[in-house]
Parts: sequence; C-alpha cells; structure tokens
Amino acid sequence: MLMKDEHRLEDYLMNIGYHRLSAYIYPFYKSPKSELVLKDGTTFEQVLTLYRFDKKLWK
Repeated sequence: MLMKDEHRLEDYLMNIGYHRLSAYIYPFYKSPKSELVLKDGTTFEQVLTLYRFDKKLWK
C-alpha cells in the first residue's frame, strides 16, 4: 500500500485503529481475496476516503 507520509499513517492507525480500518481495505484486495494481496497502486488515501464516507453516513 502506498503512503506518502509514514508519520501521518501512524497517527491514523493510532487514532482510528487498524481493526476498524481493515474493513475498508477489503475492496482493494485482488481476487481471490483470501490471499490478502492488494491491487497495484492502492493508496492509504483511498482507504481513508472510504472510511470518511462511511463515517459521514452515520452522522
């Protein structure tokens, strides 16, 4: 997974949590998803975009 700023990534993981974010990584896995291999070019920003979208739906 691509991330421009590793310090920022660490902050997100500490505040949101890996287990909560892991559900938003799932759509970016290649098939078969059981191998847990990400599609080429997947970025952490894409995962955060899904997380933020979902979070807004619950407000």
